[in-house]
Amino acid sequence: MICRLFKGSDHWALVGARVDSDEQYLLPRGLDGQPTLGLDAARNPVQVRVRGLGSQVESAIAVDVETLQAQPVAIEREGEDLLVSTESRWFVVILRKRGCRPLASFGEVPAVRVGEVLPIPLRIVSPHEGKGSLTATLSAPALGIHQEVRLPGMSELRIPKDTPPGRYMITLSGPSILGHKRFVEVRSG
Repeated sequence: MICRLFKGSDHWALVGARVDSDEQYLLPRGLDGQPTLGLDAARNPVQVRVRGLGSQVESAIAVDVETLQAQPVAIEREGEDLLVSTESRWFVVILRKRGCRPLASFGEVPAVRVGEVLPIPLRIVSPHEGKGSLTATLSAPALGIHQEVRLPGMSELRIPKDTPPGRYMITLSGPSILGHKRFVEVRSG
């Protein structure tokens, strides 16, 4: 298990992966420059200890990087340490401070054809103080899309007819949320 902890203004991001490597001490590349690792095939529960954040974290949201599913995850406290359990092979756990902005999501983004309309379900994954709806910006700059949206709710992206096939970034952002990023594959008509 390899983990790294990154600090934000109102949260920490714990990134981890269960590594299956033939030469773990040479991560992420071997001496010849070739990849030497992959993800462990096992999905057994594993517990990660995060030292020193026990009293600072209010709640946690786990994102499985392979499936892109986000859901609240239980945390345990041992003194000033946090214990986070997951069955994911590759994960990001958002450790939320009190008053942290909520995590927003728009789920899976299926492939779409040029000229089609892509429905985007917008949701709030973690608790937030206001309990009502929030305003954010949904954008796909390369597609010329930049629109204000309400969360939770539905929105849609109209793929311009002159869009070349490819993968395009879509973001959900704003000062009142922890943002979200995905890619949509646009196919020719």
